[in-house]
Amino acid sequence: MITRLLIDMINVFRVVFGKYPKRIILSFKIEKEFEKELLRLHIPYQKQFPIRTIAIVDFLLPDKIIVQCDGDYWHSLPQRKNKDINQDIILNFLGYKVYRFTETQINKSVKNCIKNIAQRRINQATTENLL
Repeated sequence: MITRLLIDMINVFRVVFGKYPKRIILSFKIEKEFEKELLRLHIPYQKQFPIRTIAIVDFLLPDKIIVQCDGDYWHSLPQRKNKDINQDIILNFLGYKVYRFTETQINKSVKNCIKNIAQRRINQATTENLL
């Protein structure tokens, strides 16, 4: 636990003082873009919200909806992909709906990302009503 915390602190230091490539800093930019759209649409949220000891999610929306904004570089690494998958399985088991959007998707259209969530929620409700 202490080791992980120390590594995280070192990583923050590297980002702040420019020791990481710019592509990693962009992940903060995509979170800001997503947040601007949530504010514009008056969608309530909690930012950087811890879910037990499983994850600190980028955004927690009402109805246990989680939004993760994944930087293209960082989240394409094999170890990170596996960690993301395992995290999502546990969060789904706990009743959360996890929506992951890549840096490319967010930069292309953050509005479409939010529409995607709404559409999937409608489809899910329709399916549940049929059962």
